[in-house]
Amino acid sequence: MPLILNQDGSKMSKRDVGAALGTYPEEGFLPEGVMNFLALLGWSPKDDTEIFSPQELIERFSLEAVNHSAAKFDITKCRWVNQQHIIALPAEEFALRARPFCLKAGLPDSPILDAAIATVQTKVQTLAEVPDKIRFLNCAWIRKPSPRFSRKPWNCFSNWRTGWNRNRNGMVMNSLAC
Repeated sequence: MPLILNQDGSKMSKRDVGAALGTYPEEGFLPEGVMNFLALLGWSPKDDTEIFSPQELIERFSLEAVNHSAAKFDITKCRWVNQQHIIALPAEEFALRARPFCLKAGLPDSPILDAAIATVQTKVQTLAEVPDKIRFLNCAWIRKPSPRFSRKPWNCFSNWRTGWNRNRNGMVMNSLAC
């Protein structure tokens, strides 16, 4: 097996970024994406293919094709390989894998959560990015609509030019957030 180096060419130690395999699931990396990336660190297929399913990797891997020179660990490429595996997932599988990250981030569990998750499948590199990408949909899709906006949402402003609404406490910006 070749030596794995950091981006700067120094030897990778156990405290460097990417060295602890136990942190990858917590950071939202797919197991098949990490396996694919690690295989490419010291091995190169005969063609220019970079993305492999676990089964394809098992079928095509050979020790004869393992490089003897050191390989540089690139977290950016690791995230890209993971993104390609995320894009390749069926939408239902992606929602199933991303749901725990959304619930852990405090997003409400609702029937529409899976649809919201599916909207960002091609835009995230890790599952941990999903909650931040769909958080803005929190009011519009995931939670029930507020009753004060159910009939005429534009009536929430008394002055349509500034968006200010006067109440007992003075001038308060009336937010469209739920």
